[in-house]
Amino acid sequence: MNKNNLHTSGISRDTIFEQLINIFSKKILKILANTNITPNQVTFFGGLFGILGIILSFFISNKILISFALLFYLIADFLDGDLARHKELFSNKGALLDKYIDKLILILLLIYLYIFNIENSESYKSLKFFFIFSIMYFQILLLLNSLLRFSLIEIKPLDHSSKLKKLKNLFNIYLRPTHTNIIVYFIIANFMNQLDIYIYCLGTLSLVFILKQFYNLKKL
Repeated sequence: MNKNNLHTSGISRDTIFEQLINIFSKKILKILANTNITPNQVTFFGGLFGILGIILSFFISNKILISFALLFYLIADFLDGDLARHKELFSNKGALLDKYIDKLILILLLIYLYIFNIENSESYKSLKFFFIFSIMYFQILLLLNSLLRFSLIEIKPLDHSSKLKKLKNLFNIYLRPTHTNIIVYFIIANFMNQLDIYIYCLGTLSLVFILKQFYNLKKL
């Protein structure tokens, strides 16, 4: 077995929300460590909760239930990798399953934002659509980046080697458009009925990373 094929090895744990979810994952790992539960089972059932959370958003207004389902999914998204490391169960199939579930949930999220925010909006429809397109394009780049052998886009780990870089990292800690941050900020924005601001902010951040990547390619 190749440890380079580690289940969910691509998950960042740099941002503040990722660190908080990581705490819960480690605690649950202690419970599951000596059971017969496999990382793929955690991925599958966690993904079901994530998909359920987004689908529930289409039909009900119970934000607590929606948030619980999405948070359960996020914890499972960390836990499957921790469990794979602990049990040394490394699977290419499991890693691909995890990536596809993550992107499916993001696609469902963007569809929800389009249907219930843009279509029902009387103003700035084109602008909102542009930002949602930017989010989707950035996520497609990340997916291709994880599937191909060469790098289309690079999101470097946070550098804590100097005080200046630590200050610059504050922006990344709270606003970096990682998969976890996208879901967490959706939960917060949904609770506060501020999905417009969520679209503008996440779209802008995605656009910044896309433009930065094109700039880096031009320098090559």
